[in-house]
Amino acid sequence: MRVKGRFWRQSIFSSIFALLTALSVGIVLPTASVDALEPGDVVMSINPSNQDLELYPGATYEGSVKVSNVGKLPFTVRASVRPFYVKGDSYEPDFVSESAYTKLYNWIKLEKTEFVIEPGKNHELKFSVKVPEDVASGGQYAAIMLLSDSGEEGGAGVNVSAQIAAILYGHVNGGELRAEGELTDHTLPKTFSSDFSVSQTIKNTVNVYFRVEQTISVT
Repeated sequence: MRVKGRFWRQSIFSSIFALLTALSVGIVLPTASVDALEPGDVVMSINPSNQDLELYPGATYEGSVKVSNVGKLPFTVRASVRPFYVKGDSYEPDFVSESAYTKLYNWIKLEKTEFVIEPGKNHELKFSVKVPEDVASGGQYAAIMLLSDSGEEGGAGVNVSAQIAAILYGHVNGGELRAEGELTDHTLPKTFSSDFSVSQTIKNTVNVYFRVEQTISVT
């Protein structure tokens, strides 16, 4: 039997891609259960849900994300920028902690921090990134957070809101960038059938995130 598979593992972040994609097309972090509103009344999506940015010291980058109202009611969107990182092997997203790899959020300026979207309409939220002259090369990560508020009330007179995020993966160029890592663990089944699984753990040993492609041939 010959089995050939491709396994993508971003050294820091790719395990969270599926989660972020799911968050980008639905309601995230609802503040309360709703009695007055029906399911689907307040639904916000964002595209793209993540972006790679090639950044250079002293340069300015211009970008945008498209925010859509795919629900039934108009709502106000409040936008902000936060640091982004992940915790542990479970890749739990962290939008609070600051480190040498989350300075990017300080360089981002949003064109608007509040706007209204009618049902079926889109809003292009533009942003700019002003990279400092003396910044070190390597990876920088941030999130554009979008909070929706319908103005309607749910149970017990609580306003209903939801939050989604667009993740920005920055590569600061100018110095040495090395995409290197090491294989720290892998598993293979002792016996093979038509259905089996393998796994790998890659450790990032440098200053920038990267994607890993692995091909396994079993004879």
